[in-house]
Amino acid sequence: MKGMKKTISAITLVIVGLVIASSATAMISTQSSNENIVSSVALLQSQPIKFTKGISSVSRGGSQVTTQAYNEYHPSVADSPTGIFYAMAEVSDDGAIWQPTFYASDATGETWEADTTFLYPGCQFTALDSNSVGTYGTFGAPPDIPGQVVFFQAENTENSGVWDWSAVGDGFSNLFYNDIAAYNDPNPNATDIGWNLALTGDYGATYGVPMVMYREFGPNTYGLMSRATGRTGYVRAANSVDQEKVLTYNVYDRDDGTNLFVRVVNVGTWTYYSAQQYWAHPDKKSLAITETEFQVKYPDIAAKNDNVMIVAQKIDGASNDIICYTSTNGLTAYNRVMIVNSADNETYPQIVMTAANTAICTYFKNNILYFKATTDGGATWGPETQVSDSQANAEYRGENLCAKAGSAYSVWEDTRNGNVDIYFDKLSFHVPTPNVQIGTVAGGIGKVTMEVKNIGDADATNVAWSISVKGGILNRINVTTTGVITTLAANGTETVQTDTFIFGLGKLTIQLAAGSATASKTGKVLLFLVRNIA
Repeated sequence: MKGMKKTISAITLVIVGLVIASSATAMISTQSSNENIVSSVALLQSQPIKFTKGISSVSRGGSQVTTQAYNEYHPSVADSPTGIFYAMAEVSDDGAIWQPTFYASDATGETWEADTTFLYPGCQFTALDSNSVGTYGTFGAPPDIPGQVVFFQAENTENSGVWDWSAVGDGFSNLFYNDIAAYNDPNPNATDIGWNLALTGDYGATYGVPMVMYREFGPNTYGLMSRATGRTGYVRAANSVDQEKVLTYNVYDRDDGTNLFVRVVNVGTWTYYSAQQYWAHPDKKSLAITETEFQVKYPDIAAKNDNVMIVAQKIDGASNDIICYTSTNGLTAYNRVMIVNSADNETYPQIVMTAANTAICTYFKNNILYFKATTDGGATWGPETQVSDSQANAEYRGENLCAKAGSAYSVWEDTRNGNVDIYFDKLSFHVPTPNVQIGTVAGGIGKVTMEVKNIGDADATNVAWSISVKGGILNRINVTTTGVITTLAANGTETVQTDTFIFGLGKLTIQLAAGSATASKTGKVLLFLVRNIA
């Protein structure tokens, strides 16, 4: 690993025309219908980025992404609509300057190529996400321009933009914690606009303001920054898109850990403010999740079809565990669930949903990366599974997740080679589930019995069953018995039977059901003896 330093092709960033005529820049404040939301709109058009680009190939088997001689930090990952993966991290060629660099892989993630380095020294906290059009990225502001936001599309770096908010209104600064969510905009004229940034930073002398930024609808590339007034002291931001509802969920934590602020933006709708002459997304709701007995920090969020899961680090004195706030109705109501609560310290969770009720949550414990999975919307979580083969570098955003075709994939900071490298892997999981089947069916004196078997590895609850027996001379036999097994243990069996005495002569037709399992049998009855069931 050491000494395998390679040259990475760089994008030379030349920002043209950042000095805009005063008529093109304005500070507009409009009160949202939601409490404490004021949109601060800068009619400042982003200028195109001029660059040169080439690709340096790095073909390696396995799941190692970066191969620098120096440490790499804060990785992110996303699948591309072209079928490949992209990853990004802070990378250094000399051990003195770290800059955001993104990598492209094949469809399996086993072979990676260094693609582009952005020449922004000192930028941290990379973020990637994708929609059906492309894969989009951002990272925190450079220390020397703390009010700047950079956006790019991985597949087409020409589709990039830079907005400097430093001189807008009272001035935005310290925009270091950014996250991006990409969505499919239902407006046919807005297919290249589908991204939303969650940020925290300072506005004038106000510290730690939660914000949302996106590109305005229309032919121009104006940026819109919307801040929540009356809320200060927020540090980190994360966001996710509910594509089915076309909403973005943005979550922020406070430096004192007293609450998580959540803002839901209706990105599927554009509202035109004729007086100020700009387009914006209306807010759907905002809320604060407040805790008084412990602190909650380092949140992440996932949403799909009104199923929302927020994970965070629960800090209670010296104890650190992983908590989840789960909702099935778009945060109209939510429940608090412990994902991990052990004698060890668990830190820095991340979450991704792979289906409507299925999600994976990763976290660090003893400098090793683990995950747990849920298939019931976060109500219960499966066993703990180790991800990293060896030691990981446990820090905030030292790991990131994406979903592709119903599976979850992870990138993380790994120290197995003596320095911090970025590794990638698919997270395979099994959540214990019941599997109800029909076992042996037998006759007897005036009855039919049926074994109901659970061959799964989780208890089955409220298992409905039925036995229907018909036939005999002149079809005089017509017996149906139903019931419910409240709990059928994993690998357990329960025998049920008809509750009406069967008497007659002739052939029988028997229909059986247990849970979703069904079966058909035939038999004979001789007076009161039911036999020859097959």
